[in-house]
Amino acid sequence: MSIYQQGVATNHIDLLDQVVRLVTGSGVVSNLSYSGTGNGQLHNPDAHPAAVTESWSITCTDATAPAIFSVQGSVSGLQSSATVGTHYDNALVLFDLSAGDSDFQVGDKFVFDVTAGEMPADERWEVLRIGGVAEISASSYRVNYEPWQLLKTGYNVPTNPWATALGEHSNCWVGWKFFRPAEINRLVIQCSSTNSQAPKEFSLEWSDDGVNWNTREIFNGYTWANNETKELTITGESPGAKLYWRIVITENNGSSDTTSLQRISFPEFQDTADINFGRLPAVWLRAPGLTGNGPAYIAFQIYDRPTDDYYNWAINIGTGFVRDADQSSQPGVEAGALPLWNQDIAYKAGVDGQHIELVVQFDTVTFPLYVGKFLPYGTPGQYPYPAIIATPLSQPNMTRYSHSSVILPFKGNRDQLKIRTTSGDWINPYAWPYSSEKTFRDTGGEYPLLPIVLYDTENTYGTLDGMHFITGFDNAAGNTVSVESETHTVFSDGALTGFNDYYCMRTQ
Repeated sequence: MSIYQQGVATNHIDLLDQVVRLVTGSGVVSNLSYSGTGNGQLHNPDAHPAAVTESWSITCTDATAPAIFSVQGSVSGLQSSATVGTHYDNALVLFDLSAGDSDFQVGDKFVFDVTAGEMPADERWEVLRIGGVAEISASSYRVNYEPWQLLKTGYNVPTNPWATALGEHSNCWVGWKFFRPAEINRLVIQCSSTNSQAPKEFSLEWSDDGVNWNTREIFNGYTWANNETKELTITGESPGAKLYWRIVITENNGSSDTTSLQRISFPEFQDTADINFGRLPAVWLRAPGLTGNGPAYIAFQIYDRPTDDYYNWAINIGTGFVRDADQSSQPGVEAGALPLWNQDIAYKAGVDGQHIELVVQFDTVTFPLYVGKFLPYGTPGQYPYPAIIATPLSQPNMTRYSHSSVILPFKGNRDQLKIRTTSGDWINPYAWPYSSEKTFRDTGGEYPLLPIVLYDTENTYGTLDGMHFITGFDNAAGNTVSVESETHTVFSDGALTGFNDYYCMRTQ
């Protein structure tokens, strides 16, 4: 059963968040309200895939600091209690409660609604690993020494450190917002090539809202060699998973010019391997699989370089998942990339238990993506793993969306379209009818949707699911085609408007 969704994401990171929620069937939180005396807050309410459609009441039952709240769903019933200052997660909903200037009183109540995700339970994708930094900022920085330089990505390891503005060498900070709430129990910091600029007196702090901060750990008397790396163990009681964290530096090791750091990393996200794909949001997913044998293993990783104005997704599909391996080292893996930007992105998506098709539109461009499994011409025994990745970029390279190498993958016989054969090899198949020398047109004003058939000189492998060829004869991008209760939307290959430069995607 395919689920269809369309909307507008605020940027490339929000688009990933919306896609992850769609494929996992995560619930959506809305209508948060509060009644009571205290002026504390409930932050970052969210819902797991197991959540059902219901209202949740979070009610103060003990006002003694830290206040205790009951947690009750209108369907799920009474759950374990929540405590102010401690991250709450009952596998259905999660949130944080913080105190304000006026204490909570017994009976103070927060209420919010949860709408269950549409993905059927037996087709939901499972999150195998998710993490990364969604935002990073600092008290100040110099040009070419921005705070994003602190965190590496698999396709861009910055050479410059983060450095404060000249003269602002004390009482400075660098902070980040995680893609999902996370604990920090270990922290790795690398000094820049000038050890006098490294932090001597500093602290790690957390926040529920990015405004009000709490100390997690204080570090005193640290000295460094040039380019030295130290792993810091965080002691004491953890506040739980938090979205917002920062390092506050009160004093460096003697520089009156600037304070700097070369790199920050979070070892608990990396297991035993140095996961190069850990700076920006990344997610490893397992779709249950509907054709062939077994699930599909699909990963999305954001990589960007703001100074070069590219904000892209790296996309991988493989035959398995190894927790201690990074994205490009998974079993049987093949890669592609989707170029995006950091502003509003309109999208249309279709997803089932083994693939996602996605069309994004922003600025003056339109790009499609298809990854997962296709519909094979064969039984599971004959074709056990019909995997496909079709992306506008053949590899996760440092290419802006406006570059001429960004093309429609569905036309076939090109590096942007790859399928896995029964021998385990990845090939670039032809795609009919794009490969045909024939010209297609409508019949009496009716536009047939033709299957996109994947083949080579020896085999015909199968077709795409939800994506079709449509002729461009007297046609235009944005038109729709109705097939019984289905609606299919027409798109073109960028600025190309030839008869064979169009495709159609089911959108409802």
